[in-house]
Amino acid sequence: MLGRTGLITVDNALLILRKNLESLTRQEERIPLHQALDRILSYPVISPEDLPEKDRSTMDGYAVRAADTFGASHSMPCYLNITGEVIMGEMPVGKVKKGCCFKIPTGGLLPPGPTVSLCLNIPSPWMTP
Repeated sequence: MLGRTGLITVDNALLILRKNLESLTRQEERIPLHQALDRILSYPVISPEDLPEKDRSTMDGYAVRAADTFGASHSMPCYLNITGEVIMGEMPVGKVKKGCCFKIPTGGLLPPGPTVSLCLNIPSPWMTP
């Protein structure tokens, strides 16, 4: 069982970490990609273009305005009207309006607007159009 004796501060831990990292010599080698598991890159890999080119949903759910969900919880849910649906491979039609949401599939393009976020990775059965 872990005890609380011998604990050190975060600053001390970082100091120890830095000292030990300094003693490591950085060695680079080229290896095939399939052998790269558990390795550390010696320099950042930067794509010449943004991929994906547009913001996309990472899961099935609903595109919502973040401001409409502030303060929502299991005991105090927010209720939104489903007023649209994002079709895979097509641009969303319109913006998500206040108090509304769009159904969205995994990989679907997010509707425009800085306040749009993705909510509910497992749609609840009580949510109906």
